[in-house]
Amino acid sequence: MDAVVSQSMARTLGFPRDNALLINAPEADSTQIRDALRKALPRGTQVVVLKPTFTSSRRQPVPTSRISVALAAAAGKLGAPYVWGAEGPDAFDCSGFIQWAFGQAGVRLPRVTHRQFASGPKVPFSQMRPGDLIFWRLDPTNPGYISHAAIYWGDGKMIQAPRTGDVVKIVPVHTRNLAGVVRVRS
Repeated sequence: MDAVVSQSMARTLGFPRDNALLINAPEADSTQIRDALRKALPRGTQVVVLKPTFTSSRRQPVPTSRISVALAAAAGKLGAPYVWGAEGPDAFDCSGFIQWAFGQAGVRLPRVTHRQFASGPKVPFSQMRPGDLIFWRLDPTNPGYISHAAIYWGDGKMIQAPRTGDVVKIVPVHTRNLAGVVRVRS
């Protein structure tokens, strides 16, 4: 499950009162999911497919010049504090930092790590290049969840907003609990 929303937010989104299910499957065929749900759920159940915000398959690789702008913007925030939920410009969490840095280069990315992980093609770790996004599964209570992200800086280093009590910094890339690497698209 990607999100749990309040009842008031559910009503704002148009969900039936006290009874809705939201499925996020960005790489799946939404028509197949819709048809399978219609067969499995009781007759009369409404199934609605929402238009996806990001479609990675149709987007193009970000030009090197824009990657350079994103990396320069990120480097300009070295020493900024990590604050969970912060999106800048003075404090960041990991995904807010990535979204902000690429936003400075005119590249729109999703806000949270698991959506950023689904926003572009996966590339082998050995083929990382500056500007690629690196993701980890670090939550022991939910081992499948993408819980941290950083931007590959180059030369075996990454720039990140690491955790509460820490600051934006460049550090060596580590592979413990690595989920994968994503090439940014626009």
